Amino acid sequence: MIPSDISKATLDIHRLSDGKTMSFSNCPEGFKLLGKFCAKTAVTRVVYEATGLITAGLNALWAHIFLW
Repeated sequence: MIPSDISKATLDIHRLSDGKTMSFSNCPEGFKLLGKFCAKTAVTRVVYEATGLITAGLNALWAHIFLW
C-alpha cells in the first residue's frame, strides 16, 4: 500500500512494505521517479485524496501502472 499526500508542488509518498518515505515533484519527471520507487515493491493499493487538476497527472500514472 502506498499512502500519499499530494500538493501542487510535491507528491509525498510512504511505502508501507519497508517504511521508506520520499517526496517527488508533481510533474512528469517526478511521476517517472515515483513509478521507479513504487516498482521496488508489490503495490496493491494507493491511497490519496483526488483533488482535481492537482492529481490529474498522478491519476494517469496509476492508470498506466495498474491497467496496462
